Amino acid sequence: MDMERIQKVFISRQENMTQINRKLDNITTEMNQLRNENIKLKDQVSKQDDRIEKLEREVRKKITIVRGINEGKEERNGEIKGEIRKVMKTLKVDRREKN
Repeated sequence: MDMERIQKVFISRQENMTQINRKLDNITTEMNQLRNENIKLKDQVSKQDDRIEKLEREVRKKITIVRGINEGKEERNGEIKGEIRKVMKTLKVDRREKN
């Protein structure tokens, strides 16, 4: 092989390496962007999970199910409310009545 041909092969290899390095740099940049986006999304999901749990706790606080009180006629409505108030006071549950 003559020197000129060797130089052409060397230059060609060098150009190929340069192209490969550019592509690798682009891939690395994109991967870092995706990694950062992934971190942000995980953080957002975690915050939403915490918020959902908090909201579920709030809903559970506001829902009170009382069993064992015999609901009869409508005129017992006042009695039933009184019994429920007594139970809630015993359990130290603070509930405001809605009118």
